[in-house]
Amino acid sequence: MAETATTDEVEIETPDDASAEQPRDEFVAKLSKIYQRLKYSKKLKVAMKEVEKDLLDLLGVRLFTIYQSVDNGKEILSSIRGGDPDDDENLEIRVPFSTTSLSGYVALSQRSLVIKNVMDSQELTDIHPRLQFDSSFSEARGWKVKSQIVVPIKDEILLGVMQLINFEGDRDFTKTDLKHAMMVSQMLAKQFRSSLQST
Repeated sequence: MAETATTDEVEIETPDDASAEQPRDEFVAKLSKIYQRLKYSKKLKVAMKEVEKDLLDLLGVRLFTIYQSVDNGKEILSSIRGGDPDDDENLEIRVPFSTTSLSGYVALSQRSLVIKNVMDSQELTDIHPRLQFDSSFSEARGWKVKSQIVVPIKDEILLGVMQLINFEGDRDFTKTDLKHAMMVSQMLAKQFRSSLQST
């Protein structure tokens, strides 16, 4: 069964929460180091490539895609992809805000998704009758994609979407993974906002 949540529905604890558990403290400490490396970089895309492996390991995912909102307010554009050794930086993936794709749905609804099996059409239609997973890109690369977390990157407005991907045989995502993804999306929102203000 898929889960959806707004950012307001998932409590995001701050790093100085004294009651935090040890694994959470470790996550926050590692995320803070990644944030510091991104914060002082002039080019977010270059900095993200430098922290790619750290971010993949921290989140426990095989792949991630970070989309940024396009000025027209109707689509998102993949700007950063991690985990793909054959990544073609010139490949442009544009996704319209719509209910027919996972990242498009999150951009449109600004609600997070945790999908146990993207190939299970019933799981997707339980979220929205038109929601589906387009497997053509992953099949062309020989990937057996199974579970995903997709979260909005936003402050007052939608700035983008982050998609985390695991394959068949990888662990299923949990609510803790969703909380971690939302913490990363908050970090990215700060970086997106700061890069917008410096242009």
